[in-house]
Amino acid sequence: MSVQEQWIPGREYLTSANLSWLEVAGRLKPGTSIAQARADLAVIAARMDQQTPGRRTTAVDMTLRP
Repeated sequence: MSVQEQWIPGREYLTSANLSWLEVAGRLKPGTSIAQARADLAVIAARMDQQTPGRRTTAVDMTLRP
């Protein structure tokens, strides 16, 4: 994220709260279910949307299966 200006000159992705460009991946803490992680992310997404009118944050489950 810190090199965004060099990577995409002329765009201010880091200062606009209503741009949807960031994707994040993570791992579940041992003992945490997928259902619990989804529920937690839904709460976080809803809070983000409340702070910026018109924003619609989505969390997508890209679970890797063995």
